[in-house]
Amino acid sequence: MARRTRRDLSDKRVRKFVHQSHKGGNRQSGKQSSPNSSFLNILKPVFYLFLLAFFIFIIYQLADSINFTSFFDNKNQGMETSMIGDTASSRGAVTTENIPAQEPEHLIQPIPQKTQVEVLNGCGAYGVAKKTTDYLRDKGIDVVSMGNYKNFTVTNSMVIDRIGEKQTAEKIAKILGISADQIKTEVDESKQLAASIVIGKDYKKLKPFKK
Repeated sequence: MARRTRRDLSDKRVRKFVHQSHKGGNRQSGKQSSPNSSFLNILKPVFYLFLLAFFIFIIYQLADSINFTSFFDNKNQGMETSMIGDTASSRGAVTTENIPAQEPEHLIQPIPQKTQVEVLNGCGAYGVAKKTTDYLRDKGIDVVSMGNYKNFTVTNSMVIDRIGEKQTAEKIAKILGISADQIKTEVDESKQLAASIVIGKDYKKLKPFKK
């Protein structure tokens, strides 16, 4: 048998047949490796999908960092602000036409101010200045301060005019029940008061102390 094999291999036709048989064997071995190639064919689309998803993610991150939404929102807000300004200016023009003419200054009535006075204890009796102050404030007189007179020897209560307006002093004297002959004028602008009221030893005759 060995001799025949060597003799057959020496023949060209035999060698050609063996060579073709060897190729056929390689083809069969290639066919046996086909499961690996089919796995690669399945893996390629998955890889491409993953690559596509990765690029989409990158594009999304870039768009978010640039923040196109806020850009367009700011642009819209600017347009709305300009529209509001135009509307307000048009309304302001209409409102200006409806503003009534201001009255002349000589027709404007000044706000009346309360008469400001001080109450001084000139007799030394306890609580007379406080009681007189409460009474005057109930009558609409603004008592800005109260205290003691320079001495406690005042016999008759009096009203001292500090601004040179005797009518104001007379009004205060009438409210308290002080006689008109007890009104004195001693102008003192530094006190910034209309009058000084001095309560004397006759305080029991005054209206605040009568029951």
